[in-house]
Amino acid sequence: MKNNTIFNTILKNRKNHYIHVLEVETVYEIENCIEQIWSEFEEIATIEELKEFFNTMQIYYIGGNQDQETEIDNFNINKSIEELI
Repeated sequence: MKNNTIFNTILKNRKNHYIHVLEVETVYEIENCIEQIWSEFEEIATIEELKEFFNTMQIYYIGGNQDQETEIDNFNINKSIEELI
């Protein structure tokens, strides 16, 4: 991922203090994060870079609902990006 514009920009802005992890309770939070990152980087990054950025990210469920955890585990990043963008 060393040539990913999104990752490299975030890493640079945070002076190399960055953990590529997302902690969520719902799929909505993942979708919201995708939309926010894309709105920030759509002028300088590609859809493929956005997919790579999220596909390489560790996503952890932090709630207590088994159904929501299963939904997050089964979440398809690429399909969601294609539908949201």
